[in-house]
Amino acid sequence: MAMLIQKGFRMRVLLVAPMLALTVAGGIVPISGMAEEQPQVATAKTLVYKPPLNGAPARQVTGASRGAEEQTVLLPLAPDHVGFTTRPQPVFQWYAAGALNGKLEFTLNEGRKTVLETPVPLGKPGVQSLRLAEYRLSLKPGIEYAWRIALVADDEQRAADLIAGGAIRYEPASADLQAQIKKAKPQEKPAIYAGAGQWYDAVESLSALIAQHPQDKTLHDERAALLSQVEGLREAVDYDRQASR
Repeated sequence: MAMLIQKGFRMRVLLVAPMLALTVAGGIVPISGMAEEQPQVATAKTLVYKPPLNGAPARQVTGASRGAEEQTVLLPLAPDHVGFTTRPQPVFQWYAAGALNGKLEFTLNEGRKTVLETPVPLGKPGVQSLRLAEYRLSLKPGIEYAWRIALVADDEQRAADLIAGGAIRYEPASADLQAQIKKAKPQEKPAIYAGAGQWYDAVESLSALIAQHPQDKTLHDERAALLSQVEGLREAVDYDRQASR
């Protein structure tokens, strides 16, 4: 499904340094002073997102960009269909870059009812997020919600807002999935969630690993691989690939 652009609403590789040595008459002498590679916290395997069978297509995902001397990009880290989560208080994430002038506003709707509308601090370019738990709100199971993040440049000209959003549905994890997650290591969880069709949980758990291990470039590679499996997130994918170099 093509990403809508609106204006107005808008492999893990573990590097091990080879041991260099000099052969001398008495045997093999290691060369001292070699810098050892730091262990990396790569996920257990390459992430493969398997959309749930009942993840119906939805025109809920909109990406926005605005031309300027420096292009402004605002993209939801959401699939082009209703994304699932096993958490009643999920984390919503988006990618923002370029000329970020103005303020951010987050909105969460249940049908036509707005359940949350709040300003969000405008962080530095990159992946940004909002934790629903911080607002003491929980999603109801089986209900489809629409969320959006808006970049407001002028309160008097809201038609010029840049808006990016997606759709989300909360369903409690099955007993089997709960068992897998309970015994999994943190680096194994993103692949488990992705394979179970839980998009938001896969992205959030991977982003949490990146926050804990910011120097681990393989984690950015993994997130880029995950985001590349849905349409319309090219700039976010490129951002993570650049960070992994």
